[in-house]
Amino acid sequence: MTEYEWKEDSAESKKYDFNNDIVKLCNNGDVSNEIYFIDNQCFKQNGFATALEIMDTSQTSSDATLFAETRNFWHNHDNFKRMNTQEGRKERLLTNIKWESNKSNSAKYLNQLLTHIVYQAAEKGVRSINFYFSYPTAFGPGAKDDFCGRVSSIIKLLSEGTGIALGFNENHNLITESIAAAYYFNHKKPRQTVFFCVDIGGGSTDASIWVKTKHIFQTSIHFASRDMFIRPLSRLFNIPSVLKAVTTDSPSDGIYTMLSDVSSGKALTGDKFKFLIETVLFEYYTPLVNRLQNMQGQDAEAFKIFKYCVLITYSGLVYYLANILASLFTALDEDRKIDNDVGEIILGLSGKGSKLTGWIKSYCDFIYEEAQAIIKEKTLLDIHILPEFSPETAKTETAIGMICNLAADGKQKNQAVLVKPDLYMGCDVTVSKDSDTKNFYASDFVDTYKDQFFSSPKDLKVEFDRELLELESFIMFFNRVTAKTGNEMPPIDPAEFSKAKKSLWNKIKQECENTLNEGRFEPPFIVMLKVFLEEYAEEYLWKKLN
Repeated sequence: MTEYEWKEDSAESKKYDFNNDIVKLCNNGDVSNEIYFIDNQCFKQNGFATALEIMDTSQTSSDATLFAETRNFWHNHDNFKRMNTQEGRKERLLTNIKWESNKSNSAKYLNQLLTHIVYQAAEKGVRSINFYFSYPTAFGPGAKDDFCGRVSSIIKLLSEGTGIALGFNENHNLITESIAAAYYFNHKKPRQTVFFCVDIGGGSTDASIWVKTKHIFQTSIHFASRDMFIRPLSRLFNIPSVLKAVTTDSPSDGIYTMLSDVSSGKALTGDKFKFLIETVLFEYYTPLVNRLQNMQGQDAEAFKIFKYCVLITYSGLVYYLANILASLFTALDEDRKIDNDVGEIILGLSGKGSKLTGWIKSYCDFIYEEAQAIIKEKTLLDIHILPEFSPETAKTETAIGMICNLAADGKQKNQAVLVKPDLYMGCDVTVSKDSDTKNFYASDFVDTYKDQFFSSPKDLKVEFDRELLELESFIMFFNRVTAKTGNEMPPIDPAEFSKAKKSLWNKIKQECENTLNEGRFEPPFIVMLKVFLEEYAEEYLWKKLN
């Protein structure tokens, strides 16, 4: 395990300290602080553990928040700083293990996490543990089954090794992220009737809709924090003067430590750079915000463009969600329909991506007002959207949600059955498979998991109108939002959009093909939106700054 043999004052590697089968690594000499571990089981595996598998067991972290606050598991500044001293070490960080194809690293990560929990529990004399997990719907049935198999095999070994009774029932203890968040928001606002729970993660956004305790809608889209927030922030940090303005030359400055390779001109891959930015946001959010807000001249203009990009992307998500709501109020399917006597909808925002609204807080009410206008235009109903945010720490709401909804027997009181994990089209499209062709309207819902027509995405072809009418409708929506800002934020020029339609259509068509070749059918409107945002930001925003 030379990956973690630290060379400090002497040439000799530090010796490992074994304590109850846990190997403590990277101890800086103070046994009460900065202790990292790896268990013997993991030592016996082939290959190295990743930095994301190291858990911080600092005594300064309370038991209640130890796991909730440890999003990136090598998040301690001083140890991250030491890690950066070795050339190339940062490039060995794995940053997307949840979605890797062979799941080998996710198995190690799960082993680390569960071993840590169980050994800590054993030390405290715990006799039994019941495990609950939340997961993104975008996982799909295959990945979910694979995850359950890995969890079951790990806890079997841990139970044998510790004598603790470990329980996990995938039918009751495995819940989608947005459903877990729904339990949380329902716990906070039990008198409300309709909850639209949106969990904005790093790569996917999970959404579910509840009428009281009845679950009527579930979906997951690949349009989340990295598209809406991290991409424009990484573009901002690629401007040398901005990077210099938000960092200091002091090695003790955490932001400088994280982004030092960028500032010294070293090339980092997109995912590595995004990971570092996410870590900065988690560890040093307040000082970063303060430094960005105090920039001057062109740097201040670049920061405004960043916020403008966030405003467009978040507006796009809310526009999509508003159209889902409008369609559910007018749905013919009684199991899915929302009654017309509903006057308020709680929009519960959770996940780490929910924090992106903090950058555009003064404009968010305008977005919700226009979303209400869409619903009224399509349903003639006055519906008020009331945003409700999760706790400060991302994912705490899903953890609380899984617990506050438990009955005395340890099962969920309002267990949601995912009968219809829907995909909402969002625009009119024609989908063909061999000689079979189907036309879909913007308001159509499709269960792509169970519909055999969508069983093999690589065999599908998607065609949509060259006029991109739904994208044009979104631009009109967004321009109504900007009009309410008193020209603080500019509208999207319809003339520029018209000129770019042909090029956009070709790029959207190509992106549709790319996602199908990756084995998934994405909502066509979301594909349109992602391509438009990327092209518009590059061609008409950042380029003009240069």
